[in-house]
Amino acid sequence: MELADGSLRLLIAYDARGACRVAFFSAADFIIVCFGVTYRNQPRKLQRGTRISITPEIVVIRMKDVQELMQLYYAMENAVMVSPHGLRKRMDAGDTSFQLVDVRSPMEFSKAHIIGAVNVAAYADPDTAAYEETERMLEEFRALGDEKELILYCYSKACMTGRKIGKLLSQNGIYAKHLNIGWNEWRYAWQSWNHEHEWESARVESYIASSAAPDMGDDPMQCLC
Repeated sequence: MELADGSLRLLIAYDARGACRVAFFSAADFIIVCFGVTYRNQPRKLQRGTRISITPEIVVIRMKDVQELMQLYYAMENAVMVSPHGLRKRMDAGDTSFQLVDVRSPMEFSKAHIIGAVNVAAYADPDTAAYEETERMLEEFRALGDEKELILYCYSKACMTGRKIGKLLSQNGIYAKHLNIGWNEWRYAWQSWNHEHEWESARVESYIASSAAPDMGDDPMQCLC
């Protein structure tokens, strides 16, 4: 693709369906961000120098703005995300300035949760979301007050539940941070985010709690603390 002034030449790579996946550029002045656009009315492969119009699906960003975008990205990450290692160290220091909030179902919370957490459930049970219960969740969050820093966590690092609840809260004047891992990583991937020299001195069993009586069953991992 070539801009009207000829300042940019672009080679677009397509997948088997003809959808734009990768954009390679040669000009230092611009980058092209391509959002899976399919050019159905054009030949499947566009040759270098082919002229196409800039549509809303293709965003042209001047390179001089990239640094500002990077600054914004890292500012957002640092404003919202909480390091699990840093949180554990705060626990060790007896820091009580934060309140952990587990948004999993009451059943899962009762079985096991991060020590010190309270439950504001976004799931009615492990298989059923309760996102529509917005007033109930907002009421429960308001009851926590605003004296402490709120930190949400859900099922896993990839889980969107905490982010959805964080969005709901921010739209209603309540601001919460987000633990950068979820329950699964806290409980079952402890060594992946703690420093190696801490593996023996800081054991996961000291940082989890259960609201129900432990049930060993056939799995010794069920004995939580």
